Amino acid sequence: MIDNENYMREVDVIPDAASALQKCLLQIAEGQVEYQISPRLPSGSRPDIVASFIHDRRITVIGEVKKSGEPKYAREAFYQLERYHRDMPEAQTAFIAPYISPQTARLCRDEKISYMDLAGNCHFSFPGVYIHVEGQTNPFAHSRSLKSLYQPKAERVLRALLHHHPKTWRLQRLADEVSVSIGQTHKVKSFLMEKEWLEETSGGVILSRPKDLLRDWASHYRLNKHSHILRHTLSALNSFERDFTKICRQNEISGAVTSLAAASHYAPHASYQRVTAFALGDLTVLDSALELEPVESGANIALLIPYDEGVFYGARDVDGVKITSPIQTYLDLQGLGGRADEAAEILYEREIVNRW
Repeated sequence: MIDNENYMREVDVIPDAASALQKCLLQIAEGQVEYQISPRLPSGSRPDIVASFIHDRRITVIGEVKKSGEPKYAREAFYQLERYHRDMPEAQTAFIAPYISPQTARLCRDEKISYMDLAGNCHFSFPGVYIHVEGQTNPFAHSRSLKSLYQPKAERVLRALLHHHPKTWRLQRLADEVSVSIGQTHKVKSFLMEKEWLEETSGGVILSRPKDLLRDWASHYRLNKHSHILRHTLSALNSFERDFTKICRQNEISGAVTSLAAASHYAPHASYQRVTAFALGDLTVLDSALELEPVESGANIALLIPYDEGVFYGARDVDGVKITSPIQTYLDLQGLGGRADEAAEILYEREIVNRW
């Protein structure tokens, strides 16, 4: 098996794809499944795979293989399969890739195109035949695109795109906005366009599916990637937040309250027993000025040292408290469960989607 779909050439995927297609169709075939790789059709075109088998009648399946299962590649495959189908109108068609995401799977079903991947997910639906398998994990989960999309510098680009949506950006302006190289910004653009979450217009690039991007990012985001320092304060938590903001400003410490505490400022009904806040600078100043006590249990303050200063992008001042942007707050609520899930959805509807 090839290790990484982003470094594959389509020609390298075809043999594995042909074997996987044969194995899948054997579940319903009456006898053997025969296949050819790159046979010549009457028009002279060469599809990647043509397989045939008996199931009450002889059935032929034309398979188009791509090195990636992202929507961009799926649409390219649909176009090619349509051409092949004109040559062989009696044949069924299928899109094949190393891994097909749920998003692409829905796209295929909407277009009434069968599909399968090398992970074992598949959907074949045509007269007399129905095979459906889903939920197989992605063996290429550590692909270059995913690792690059959810890394600190790339996340800065995502924050700006989501925070200012539906703004249209020139790439250099976007790179300058978040202090990221134009090369890194271009990579993020390419990855988002493959997923069809970004589109290019005459005025620049603009998110086309911001909801899908944010939900996907949230599913990969982990609050524990930041370093945690647990403290206890005798002050009322709302007083602490204001004092924390004031001390940070006075001492050139980057600071912002996040998670449930920040959500409570966006949606006042959100309750919490601990203040979680990002802080970057000399944290001994905070301990001294705010009279914080180190504790191993019973902490009501969690100071987070962020893995990247991008967490402060779009932060707001509300009632004398510096809080993280709605996008960052939404991310920091993920995985906490309970009230955090409810707060995240309220924040999503009121402060994020409602402004898009």
